[in-house]
Amino acid sequence: LRAIAKKGLSDWRARLCGVIEEGIRSGQIAPETQPRRVANTIIATLEGALMMSRLEGTKTALQDAQTALNSLLKGIRNSVNKATE
Repeated sequence: LRAIAKKGLSDWRARLCGVIEEGIRSGQIAPETQPRRVANTIIATLEGALMMSRLEGTKTALQDAQTALNSLLKGIRNSVNKATE
């Protein structure tokens, strides 16, 4: 079971890194963004919030995670794209 979970996590991280790397190449994401760190932050935030929400029986942690991740994603947008909003 551990090997399956580890593979799933690795695949999820790889997919997120790929999306972030493509965003950097296309100019949508700031070039100084570190894909692995952003991917790990997204996964850790979602997994932690899911665990908290299940334990607490509320959606508060998930909603807080959504707010935090929205801020993270806005923060890595390339400044050229930020100026056009």
